[in-house]
Amino acid sequence: MLVLAGSRIASGTATLRQRKFFSDDDSDPPSPLSSADSLPSLTEYLSELTLGPKKAPRKGQFGYKEPSLPSSSPSLTLSDLSDFWDQLPGHSLSTPPTSPLLGPTIATTITAVDSDSDDETVMPSDFFWGDGRDADMVPGDYLKLTMNKFKEASSDDFKAERLSNGFATNSKAELWYKGLDAATIGDWKLLKAAFLKQWPRETVPALSVEQHRARLRAEKLRKEDIGKVVYVKGIDMTGHVAWANRILALSANADDPSGAMIHEIREGMPAVMKKMVTGTFKTWKDFCDAVKGVDDDTIAVTVADESRLDQVETPPSA
Repeated sequence: MLVLAGSRIASGTATLRQRKFFSDDDSDPPSPLSSADSLPSLTEYLSELTLGPKKAPRKGQFGYKEPSLPSSSPSLTLSDLSDFWDQLPGHSLSTPPTSPLLGPTIATTITAVDSDSDDETVMPSDFFWGDGRDADMVPGDYLKLTMNKFKEASSDDFKAERLSNGFATNSKAELWYKGLDAATIGDWKLLKAAFLKQWPRETVPALSVEQHRARLRAEKLRKEDIGKVVYVKGIDMTGHVAWANRILALSANADDPSGAMIHEIREGMPAVMKKMVTGTFKTWKDFCDAVKGVDDDTIAVTVADESRLDQVETPPSA
């Protein structure tokens, strides 16, 4: 359509000369829009133009292809040109659009990472030295932590690599590993046996009954811990409840099923707690439950009474 308009305007120049829009001399022709009188004549002329046969665009040019040839050539008007330009993106002759042009929508796919997709899971944060230093891990614990990262399908090479990657650089454990032969490193059963031979499980002698009873007697309840909130193994509880839990655990190893030591442990409590925990207890559980059952209100009243008694019994200073 653009090509057609150009050819029609070129051919219309001669007609405009005949209609005296341009002078007949050889000077440059004035613009047909140089005066207001020429506008009606130009509009009249453009309305008389008709569409001619369409020419194929030359290579590198854009052409407009109609869906079908019209039965008759329509007249070309200024309104047609305005409508044509309005349909071209960014070339509207009318009021600009109020809504911005939307760009292409880019689909984004987020793939969740499966932490169990392979064997390469995170190793323990602490390195193993193997020289018996105080801050070092227990050898058996390091071996168990490493094996817990394995999967059923993990290869022996993978297991060996994971074990060695946890050794501290230039440590006794790393030097030991570098001294192993290829056959031992390539077979996990042999490598595990070699590790346990190098760092055998330590033999810890069992405590005697008297030693367990001594630990039970040494566990004392402090007065300042009564009713105080403490944090034990991720749980908030009062200090006397935490003490009762420790006493119950220690009593299990003291070989005292009859509770003969309960009276002795009760006598070791602060006086204010003994006032709140009274009676006879046949089992350690009964005694510990009584200690844990002391509530805040009872503690507040008992402590206040004890303070008044202390003030009465203490003579004023001279």
